[in-house]
Amino acid sequence: NGSFQPSGTIPVRFYSVEIWNAETGALAGGELGYTVGGIYSSLTGFTKEDAAGSVQLAALGKLLLQCGFLWWDLGMEMEYKRQLGAELIARTDFVREVHRTRVENKDLVLRCNGRRNAKEIIDFDRPDNDATNTKRRSGAKHEGAKKRPHDE
Repeated sequence: NGSFQPSGTIPVRFYSVEIWNAETGALAGGELGYTVGGIYSSLTGFTKEDAAGSVQLAALGKLLLQCGFLWWDLGMEMEYKRQLGAELIARTDFVREVHRTRVENKDLVLRCNGRRNAKEIIDFDRPDNDATNTKRRSGAKHEGAKKRPHDE
């Protein structure tokens, strides 16, 4: 199959997600994260400009949807994550989802195909570009916030 991965293993992939200011060309924000199966986990993030973190989270959420990811682990519970729609789920439910999706969705890869405009990513597939028409399903592990990047 062209893979150098040993048979029966489940890949862990690491990512750097960046938001660049289109006017100045400067790095405005970003994060590091990793995937195991259908779960993307945020490790750490930063912002150098107002609202860059919110733009980065919105664009990343859309990319995760487009690539087929089922869960977004946002880490520790924090108020701003709850305001974005993250919900807590029981640890046993979280662990069950990790075990299920790491096998069923082990070939998922987060792809951006080079530099893309964050607004275009966010607005992609939005009915009439109206954010009020979008519902979110989300979940979170017991110790931290977990976002399920699905739109209905």
